[in-house]
Amino acid sequence: MLRQCSLLLVEDDLAVCEAITKVLQAEDYEVSNAASCSDAIRRFNEKRIDLVLLDLSLGAEQGWDIFHAFKKRQPDLPIIVISARAEQLAHSSAICASAVLEKPFDVPLLLTLLKQASQAPDACSKSSLLLNTFAATPLEQEPVHTLPTP
Repeated sequence: MLRQCSLLLVEDDLAVCEAITKVLQAEDYEVSNAASCSDAIRRFNEKRIDLVLLDLSLGAEQGWDIFHAFKKRQPDLPIIVISARAEQLAHSSAICASAVLEKPFDVPLLLTLLKQASQAPDACSKSSLLLNTFAATPLEQEPVHTLPTP
């Protein structure tokens, strides 16, 4: 029996976070929320994470920093990046993301991308996933100081 996929949603807008969480839980994802880079690191260290949905605009913090920290510790971790600012999605690191979505995004498209990630070989049954292009030890909290289009 497959277990629920554990998804870390990194989003600092409470209303957006609540709306996405509700949709993802209805789709049977186990969702953990983080509103900052330091909160995301803490959540990552607390439990195994299968997928990450990462907003690049986190107030004064930049989401690309946490993206690189996650990839450094768990290179096969599927990370879908989102942003309302198209220029953030043109970052050179976008090629390493599993997918890139500009806000507002199409929820069915997001669900399709997450489903593809969760159906990768051994997804949600082992501690790491393999998604198209891209194992886990705790991250150290580092000072955090942005991402792509499909």
